[in-house]
Amino acid sequence: MRDDAARDADRLMASARAHGVVSCVRFDDAPSALEFARCVGENAPCVMSARALETSPALSRARREWVDRRGFARSVGGENVEVDVNVTPGGRADAVHVATRDGRVTVNARGETAASNANDGEVLFVEPATTTMTVKALFDWFERPTTEEVLYLSGQDDNLRRTSLSRSVDWDAFEFPFARDAFGERRLEAVNLWIGNAASTTSYHADHYENLYTVVRGSKRFSLRPPCDVAAMKFVSCAPAVFERERDAGDGRASWRIRMRPSSTSRRVCWSALDVDDEGAPIYGDEDALNHSPLGRAHASVEIELVEGETLYIPSMWYHRVRGGGTHEFDVAVNAWYDMDFGDRYVYNRFLRRRFGVPDEPDDDED
Repeated sequence: MRDDAARDADRLMASARAHGVVSCVRFDDAPSALEFARCVGENAPCVMSARALETSPALSRARREWVDRRGFARSVGGENVEVDVNVTPGGRADAVHVATRDGRVTVNARGETAASNANDGEVLFVEPATTTMTVKALFDWFERPTTEEVLYLSGQDDNLRRTSLSRSVDWDAFEFPFARDAFGERRLEAVNLWIGNAASTTSYHADHYENLYTVVRGSKRFSLRPPCDVAAMKFVSCAPAVFERERDAGDGRASWRIRMRPSSTSRRVCWSALDVDDEGAPIYGDEDALNHSPLGRAHASVEIELVEGETLYIPSMWYHRVRGGGTHEFDVAVNAWYDMDFGDRYVYNRFLRRRFGVPDEPDDDED
């Protein structure tokens, strides 16, 4: 980044913190529609206590019934119900990896590597492998997790309303009354279920949705950064790739490789590499462990531990990183995406990305 651009970015991030942008309001009771609408209007995150959860018929029932694996299985139709699960060698799905010597890629905290068909030094955006398994097999793994793979039920496809999981609860009754009234005609785009453990990690990214994220069981750890932190996010242009898992015919152990997607059919991906070190290896742990740019180290993120029953509002375009809380064998969460308003705030965000040299994706159509 040029010196003048870096100076502007530093001033912008410092000003945001001086004016209270990087903060999080807490509501001890369910907020009114007006109180929540103020947070949405200010693009400001907030945490709501379990009293907010009780205003949602679907979530309050889920919290009562999903107290353990047996309760969850009963609510979805039994342990033999099949679910789609993401699988990775280290817990980081949808994340940046860098091919080093002979195209090999470091894939977990133990420094183990996987072969790839990438060139040395090529930057990859790697999606997880996927598998279909029974609810019983999923929870068996959480009780006795293996070292060579990490399972994470993390479908972002409205899985609580469009798959076999929908039989558990009337998820069309998900909505918080205060959110429904505050968002007005904005559409509820998706209701997603997340089941993972302490190793489950979602790398820094931002969504073009208003996000309400509720922990039903266990806990989650969030790191949040406002859209004006774009210059500190270490965005890189990545070739798309996917993890592939094979099992040994003898002992059944998993081995891993990374397959690049054909460039003729897949577009490059612009993604944050904050959790990748200077040697191209993934970084795990808390926010202090990340290899931030100097800007990132100088300007702190908002750190939130979201415990059972609490709900976090993540405003549209806010960068967030999510990790399992580690307080239980497994964590269960539900999030809802509402359409965002593509108004002047979106246009300003596009301007900042261009000003600070964030690589374009092929579908960026601004002049």
